[in-house]
Amino acid sequence: PPHPLHSFFSLLPSGRRLRSLGARTTPVFLPTDAQACQSPELSQGFLVPQQDVYQHGSKVFYSCDSGLKPALQTWWGELMCENGKWSHAAQCIAVNDCFAPEVPNAKPVQPLQTSYSSNSRLNFSCNKGYQFEEVDVHEAVCTDGQWKLPMCKRKLTACGVPPSVADAVITQPSQNMFDHTDRVEYRCKNGHEMVGEKFSYCMFGVWTSAPQCETWKSYRSSFSEVNSLLFPVRECGPYPTIENGDFIEESGGRALKAECASYYKLEGPEQVMCVSGQWSKLPVCKAPCLLDQSQLLRSQRRYLIHGEEDEFWCKWGGWVKVKCVDGRAQYEGCKCIIHTVFHLLTNTL
Repeated sequence: PPHPLHSFFSLLPSGRRLRSLGARTTPVFLPTDAQACQSPELSQGFLVPQQDVYQHGSKVFYSCDSGLKPALQTWWGELMCENGKWSHAAQCIAVNDCFAPEVPNAKPVQPLQTSYSSNSRLNFSCNKGYQFEEVDVHEAVCTDGQWKLPMCKRKLTACGVPPSVADAVITQPSQNMFDHTDRVEYRCKNGHEMVGEKFSYCMFGVWTSAPQCETWKSYRSSFSEVNSLLFPVRECGPYPTIENGDFIEESGGRALKAECASYYKLEGPEQVMCVSGQWSKLPVCKAPCLLDQSQLLRSQRRYLIHGEEDEFWCKWGGWVKVKCVDGRAQYEGCKCIIHTVFHLLTNTL
């Protein structure tokens, strides 16, 4: 059967040339369908060698007429024919023009052109973790063929590459510089458990402590050394429930943190742990109290938190002290009621 690449390759002119691969031999194929290139366009310059057609893989050198220069960082250029296309467009620019600039650790605000005339100005922005050396100098200025470039220096509070952790990855694209307060998240590979906080933060140029990834066996051993009764929360089965609240895993899987809904107050231990396969004492979320606005004068509050006390003016004069006890408002002294009854009696006499 014909070779699957027969339409793209053929044998060498000698017919069939073989290359030794140990005890095996394979035919060597060369491309035949690669396209040639027409002579490149170049205004106010010359090519060496000058031809009408160039074969695939051919190189041609070029330079510019007097008073001009290539739009490169050298005084001559090189082109290569690659399957019918040239590696780049040859161009000659005025000697006083500037080719596209490069500013270390910065990027241009607008897309770059091939060249710029003298007195052109380009705005740059520093990369993450860098700042301009001179606060007011953000521009590159082309003057007589030379750029005056801004400089970006590393911030004192920036951090480099975050700490490497064995058997772990960081769950975001790689970068070489991070700003103050940036954070990265670590994840352990399968069969390993994380010990410590999963996030590392860049703080004033230094990374906070990174976690460690340990095999399940060593992970269990580390807990036993601290307390033989304390186990990872996953060993206690389904997480416990808390009415009007929820639990969040923390401390590298060693505890659950309880959080209550808005206006509910946590009463009891904030952390719950797995002790000998059983959950430690669970907290509760105590309900808030809804204030009776019909009795109070221009109160800016609608709720009291469990255990909270406050005093309010009554609509009919006087004041009342209110205490919240797990969703039930206790009006102490009944002063609002007394003044309301007095007001009704005096208006009916």
